Amino acid sequence: MAVINIAQIVSGRRHMFINWLYRELGDKLNIKDVHFTDDGIGIIGFAINWFGDSLDGRLAYYRHRSRRWYGFSLDLTVDWLTTILIGWGYITYVNGIWEMLGYGFVAMYGWAIIITLIRYKVTGKYSIDSGLFGPTEVRIIICLILISEVLITNAIHYSAAAACILLFLVNFLDTFRLLRLADERDKEEKKTSE
Repeated sequence: MAVINIAQIVSGRRHMFINWLYRELGDKLNIKDVHFTDDGIGIIGFAINWFGDSLDGRLAYYRHRSRRWYGFSLDLTVDWLTTILIGWGYITYVNGIWEMLGYGFVAMYGWAIIITLIRYKVTGKYSIDSGLFGPTEVRIIICLILISEVLITNAIHYSAAAACILLFLVNFLDTFRLLRLADERDKEEKKTSE
C-alpha cells in the first residue's frame, strides 16, 4: 500500500503555473536568480494583500455601506487563508526539515487569531495588535526577511525559525494574560450574581 506524502509532492516539484510565472517574470525583468524571483513574487503578493486589506474597509465606510460583522468575519477568513498561503509558499521554497517551520508559522499564527477572538469575547474589546507588532509591522518584517534571502543564502531558514520562536513566546505570554482577564471577569460576574 502506497502512502502519499503531500508535503513531499508539493516541495519536490513546484506547480506548473508557478514555474511558468517564474520563467515569464525572469525573462521580462531579465532576472536569472530564482531566489530573487521567488522573493520578488512574495513581496508583490504582500503589497497586493496590504493594499486590499487596507482598502476594503475604508471603501465600505466611505460609501456608507459598512457591514460591521460581515466585514469582521470576511477579514478574519481572508487573513487565515493568507496565512495558509504564506505557510504553503514557504514549504514549496525550502526543503527537508526546514519545511516544518512553514507548518509552525501557520500554527502559531492560528493560535494568535484564537487568542484575539477569545480576548474579544472576554473583554468586549477587539485588538489585532500583539504587543509591539500589528499587521503592518508583520508584513514589513516578512518582506525584509524575503529581501535578506536575496542577499544572504538560506537567511530565510533562520529568520523563519526566529519568527516561530518569537510567535510562540508572544502567544504563550498572551495566553496567560488572557487567562488572567478571564479569571477577573469570572470573579466580577460571580460578585454581581450574588
